[in-house]
Amino acid sequence: MPELVVLPHSDAVHEEAARRIAAACQQAQDARGVFSWALSGGSTPRTTYRLLREARIDWSRVEIFWSDERAVPADSPHSNQRMAREALLDGVPIPSASIHPMQPDPADLDGAALAYEAEMRRVLGEDARVDLALLGLGDDAHTASLFPGTAALDEAERLVVANVAPVIAPRLTWTPRALRAARCILVLVVGASKRAALTRALQSPYDPKRVPIQSVIHDHANAIVIADREAAPHEPLA
Repeated sequence: MPELVVLPHSDAVHEEAARRIAAACQQAQDARGVFSWALSGGSTPRTTYRLLREARIDWSRVEIFWSDERAVPADSPHSNQRMAREALLDGVPIPSASIHPMQPDPADLDGAALAYEAEMRRVLGEDARVDLALLGLGDDAHTASLFPGTAALDEAERLVVANVAPVIAPRLTWTPRALRAARCILVLVVGASKRAALTRALQSPYDPKRVPIQSVIHDHANAIVIADREAAPHEPLA
């Protein structure tokens, strides 16, 4: 099972996440020269991103990827890229060439998925292994854009695929294979609405078609879930 860190409130979750991301960055840069990071979309990580603007990070040695994206324009309010740029990337001195956004062309999502996989291998090497994948958790236990019952959960070879979504737009998403390759997986979970999903993720039998996040964190050597008290199963505070 992943490590579970339970903190009193959402602010503490974001502070701890920012601290851990900055530490992982320093460790990776010391070991390999570069920190590679897959960003999460949605609303949960926004505060964490804002805190990281003030962190002591050598942004000249960071490579940024996204683990999923909606098939919407980059300036859409539903764009994961837009949220990350506004909350973090536009406020730090990272080279533009080190930012690798998905380009989800609605007319050819599979081609866009293959192109992004090729970009990952070009920058990261053939194994396309990032140092850290930051993830969230949906009320239905999805993570990235791996939704219950969808074909992306069965993909064993590809790193990035097109996938259907219940709201807004179809998606590009990393597959479980790509996410599990990350050296560290950090999952942020806040709010009472997420408690049932997190309880299922941590306590129910392994069934990734129903509980997609299990396909990513199950038996991973370095998966960490940081949750506030409202979201967590009944566990003692850290």
